[in-house]
Order: sequence, then C-alpha cells, then structure tokens
Amino acid sequence: DVSEILSLSNTSEQCNRERIVKSNIQKICSKIVIGNDVVLFTSRQFIAGLSSEQGQLVRSVLTDIVRGVYMCVRPSYIVAKGGVTSHEVAVSGLGMSRARVLGQIETGVPVWEPAGDALDTTTTSTSSGMSKKLRYIVFPGNVGDDQTLVTVLSRLGVMPKNPQIVVTQTAVDVTTASTEVASLLSHYLSLAQKQQASLAAFDVYSLEGAKAVVAAAEMQKSPVILQVNPRSLDFGGMPLLDMLLAFKQHASVPVFVHLDHLVNNKHIEMALKRSSSSVINGGVDSIMVDGSELPFEDNLKWTQEMVRLIHSSGVWTEATLEMDGQQRQWDPEQIAFFVKETNVDSLVVNFDSWMQWNNNTDNGGQIRQLIGIGGMPFAMNEVTNLSSEWIQRVTEGGVCKVHVGEDVMKAAVEFYRREWSRIDKGTKNTSMVLLPLLTGSCDAMQRIAEKKIAMLNPNNFKWGLEI
Repeated sequence: DVSEILSLSNTSEQCNRERIVKSNIQKICSKIVIGNDVVLFTSRQFIAGLSSEQGQLVRSVLTDIVRGVYMCVRPSYIVAKGGVTSHEVAVSGLGMSRARVLGQIETGVPVWEPAGDALDTTTTSTSSGMSKKLRYIVFPGNVGDDQTLVTVLSRLGVMPKNPQIVVTQTAVDVTTASTEVASLLSHYLSLAQKQQASLAAFDVYSLEGAKAVVAAAEMQKSPVILQVNPRSLDFGGMPLLDMLLAFKQHASVPVFVHLDHLVNNKHIEMALKRSSSSVINGGVDSIMVDGSELPFEDNLKWTQEMVRLIHSSGVWTEATLEMDGQQRQWDPEQIAFFVKETNVDSLVVNFDSWMQWNNNTDNGGQIRQLIGIGGMPFAMNEVTNLSSEWIQRVTEGGVCKVHVGEDVMKAAVEFYRREWSRIDKGTKNTSMVLLPLLTGSCDAMQRIAEKKIAMLNPNNFKWGLEI
C-alpha cells in the first residue's frame, strides 16, 4: 500500500517500515513454499505530486521485500516489470553490479545471469543435485502489449512447482499468479500435439526410479510425468505419493504426478486426498480411471461418476476404452460418444495391440482420424522395443503422451543381476554393498529414460525450457 509507505517518511516510523517489510515477506514465502507463483505489486490508486524522495522510499520497501523473500526461498528466476523497478531490484534488492546477458526471452526482454558480487545465494539446487543460477528477466515498461508478460511467464514454465517472484509497479490487481495444474498439463499436451512430440510418462516404484526419471527430464530440459499404478499404490500408499510430489516440487522442469489404471473408488479417493489437502505442492495432477474390463455401457456410467468426482477436485482425468476384438479397429463414433458423455479430459487408446494387428495400415492417419473426432489429447500405452521410426509415425499422427518405463525398469534389474554376481558376499559393511547398487541402478535407469524422452521428441522441440 503506497499510502501506508508514504506515511513512513520520518525516522520515528522505522519500526513500522520493518513491520510492513517483514509482514509481506512472511505472506509471500508462505505462498511460495506451498507452490504458488507470487506477484508483488504496488497499490493502484494514483497519487499526484510525489517527490523523488518519496518515490525512492516506495522502491526501497519493494526491494527490501524482494531481498528478504529471495534469501528465504531462493527462486530459480525473477521477472521485474518496469525499467526503474528492474534496476532497483537488481542493484538494491539482489546486490548486482554486473550481469551476463544470456539473450532475449521475448523481443526487448533480456535475460540476465548475475555475476560479480551479487548475492551469494544466486544458485538453486535441482533434484539431480546440479546447481542452477538465477535467471533475472528485465521487462521494460514500454515493451510489448497486455499479453506479453503472460507469454514470458508461460515460456518460463510458470507453475506451482518452483518458487518465483514477479516484481512490478504496474501490475494488475492480483495477489497470486498460480496456474492451475490441469491447465498447465493441458498446455504441454497441446504443445506436444502441435510440435509432433509426446510427453513421456514413466511408471515409478521407488526413490531411485523417481530420481532417475526427473534427472533425465532435467538433462533433456523436458516436462515429464511420474506414474503410479494400483499395485505400487497398495505397497507405498500416501508416503509414496508424498515422495513423488517432493520430487515434483524440487525439479527444475515441469513434473506431473499421475495415477494410472485406477479401477476402484478406494484408490481414487486416496489420490484426491493428496490433491485437496497436501501441503507438498498441490497434490496429484491427473488420474486415469480404467473401466475397460467392463461392458461399454457399464464403463460409460462408472467413468461418468468418477470424472465428476475427480473434476470436483480440479484434477485432470483420463479414461480408456476396450478395443472391439472382432472388428480389430476402433469405432470412431463410439469414441466420440464416450468422450462427450463422460466429459473426460484425455483418452488412453490401446494402440499397442491395435498396431500389432494392423502392421500394414497407415497408423498415423487413423490416429489423426480418432483425434479429430475426439477433439482431445490422446495417450498411448507402450509397445515393447519402440523404434524411432514407429515413434515418429505416432507423434506425427498427434499422440501427445506415451506410457513408457518397461525398458527403464529392465535396466535396473539387469544392473542388479550383473553387479550382484561381482559383490563380495563376505563383506560385513552392508552399506558398502547396498548404496553402490542403488546409485548404479539409478544411473542405469536415467540413461534409458533420457533416450526415451529424446525419442518421443523427434524434432527436438525446446518446450520453452531452454533458459
């Protein structure tokens, strides 16, 4: 509130100034630690006749708040809107005297990397253990239109995943800029379809698997999906979900947590608890309800009920249909009817069996037909030993999510088998045996996961995450 700040003109009000600064720091940090993106802005009421000293007072409070928040949560990037504001935040808030210009994220909007004697906290750790320097985006007040700031933020992958601070003295009257996960997932699936790429969705059973997949996504600078199936959910329960959500929170790329092939209400209700009440970054992002073993009418009815339940918690929902085994082809009219009646967000199509049975058909063309009729993102189950040529055909056809992971798990099992035969069974220090096994299996899975992610992006699309 500018009026409140201007009332602090005399030195006797210093204690109130500190109160305002600390109060805002606490409010902002409390939002960031639960995954919100925060906009810090001055009040909108116009005040005429301000002196340069009064203007400096307002900017000093703003920069002190930024400094305090930055020291607390260490964001991966900061966007500063307005020329004077950008300068003051850089110099007074972050202690910059020099910076390296990395390029432009939008015409006239440069990206800086602090150098020299800037705050010594200008790095943030990623889940793979690598350090990533702060990216400072300087957004002049006279650049772009009313959508350019939104475009810049979307290119940065703004989501409730990494803490960000957007500092502006010309912002609209909002308190947070948190993007709904369902909308963000839809955004990346839509990007994948347009760019003839596909998001990789990996089944994850352990800490090593999650660490390997997220590290692979960070190396490829790609969004990724961590999947949990009912068996692993029965085994790991809520702690397993919390672990995956923690990886999502600390990753340097967009990570989505998906529950796959849920066939009963128990698992779905468990998932929704982690979507509505989790303090770890907002909960599960998407759920697949699998009624494919049911007759079509029963599947339709059950899926309708589950979609309504899941959508009430704001979670993206997938569903699936069983293929007509006699005709050995999907009925486009049936797909369109199912999509319309259930209001599902995405459809998982069993293309593995379908494609094995139709080796000589134009698979991509049939996929495009189904996508056109359904009017939505399509996901596909993995076929063993995917070839790059095969992947190219389905991504060109518009499949934007592929369930992978069999080869990743196989890499871990083969590593265990190979290394176990080399271990000295007489060793008394079990940690000298177990930790290298866990670390080695993680590295083996990461190598395969990187190959899978790259294969599903044949045109090397950057996803807006190249900064």
